[in-house]
Amino acid sequence: MTIKIKKKNIYEWIPPILLLMPYLDRGWIRHTFLYSKNGVYFYPILIFMIVVGCVFAFITRHHVFCSRLRQIIRGTSFLAFLTFLSGAVISIQNNNFAVFAVQFMWLFIPIWYAWEVYAFICHKKLNIGNIVDKYLGLFAAYCIFSIAIQMYSYGFYFGSSIRLGGGSGSGGLLFSYTVAIVFGLLILRKKYIPVVKRILLAGIYFLFAILSGSRGAIFIILFELVLYFFSYKKTYQRIMMVSAAFLFAVIENPMEYIYQIAPRLLELSDNKRAQTINSTLNVFSKQGIMRDLFGNGLGQFFPYQEWLGSINSLYGTIHFKNIISINGELFLVQPHNTYIHLLLEIGIIGLAVFMIILFLMMKFLLNTHVGECRRNLLIIFFIICAFNCLDAVFSMAPGIASIWWILTLIVIGYKDAEKEGSVSSL
Repeated sequence: MTIKIKKKNIYEWIPPILLLMPYLDRGWIRHTFLYSKNGVYFYPILIFMIVVGCVFAFITRHHVFCSRLRQIIRGTSFLAFLTFLSGAVISIQNNNFAVFAVQFMWLFIPIWYAWEVYAFICHKKLNIGNIVDKYLGLFAAYCIFSIAIQMYSYGFYFGSSIRLGGGSGSGGLLFSYTVAIVFGLLILRKKYIPVVKRILLAGIYFLFAILSGSRGAIFIILFELVLYFFSYKKTYQRIMMVSAAFLFAVIENPMEYIYQIAPRLLELSDNKRAQTINSTLNVFSKQGIMRDLFGNGLGQFFPYQEWLGSINSLYGTIHFKNIISINGELFLVQPHNTYIHLLLEIGIIGLAVFMIILFLMMKFLLNTHVGECRRNLLIIFFIICAFNCLDAVFSMAPGIASIWWILTLIVIGYKDAEKEGSVSSL
């Protein structure tokens, strides 16, 4: 008996594996391969993205996207040109071009890399549904691996007030936000995944979200579960599922168990993000019209690269506070909000172009799908956009940004397997 392995089946494993690669950019790998010079830091994952992106660019050099996707690509190219033109001028005047150049690469290499991965998917006419299914399994395996590693190496235990992280230099929050996005993909694929496997995957994701201590991720996952319960077509199924959930909440009091497992989840005293929003409004109202329109230059307002140079933030050996004073106002040195970061560093015009790109993506999604599939895809898309209000994922976390941009493109290019099953038309 011979087993035939199709090339397409092998190719379908490549994107899910690439979606996990940024999590290797941590620990001794980062400390060994991190390139730093004159106070700027070039992460190893950026080198990986450049190499893989160039390989995919060569493979897909003759692939042509449909006109609507080309509009998104042109918009992104214009944003990169605008950001480089204004930021280069300002950074040269400030004698700080190296910082600008690195932050520019942090912002745009993940976008370019994601497009090359997506072009590979389209060029090879791979089934996005199969790619998502494989990624769901690999991501759950990584969650289990991460819990085991942190228990073995760092002494993590259930009930500790320490937030469980997922790697990629992002700590627990960004990983927990990614868990919520992946949870949405699980609901999207519920018709194609056996119920036992679906429950197992959901349990793993939910456990990690709790241990990460992210209230935002938990609320989003609970919202997704409500939608999942109401996706049943028959009324009695909805009533039974909602009733069971209500009885469990009343009788078992799950919040007590959650507090015992992850007390960090119920700590509600952090107001640093609100302070940053208030400071942004104050600074924005006082600076001139040119800075309002074109910003202060990428990497020129938030001294994030300088902050990375401190032994506190780069290696985590000493407790540190990441609140700093800029122009007399208090900010998180990493603003934890993509839109605030872009507003202050590339201005109203740059942020407007960025929002137009997101709008074009949403418009493409709306015009490509109908019914429950479109609803689930829109929810995932909005979750990605909303979480960028809680952390500057797209602009200041290059490893996670590459994952989220790939997932965003997968969402807008998704095809219902019952209808088309591939992205060959793109």
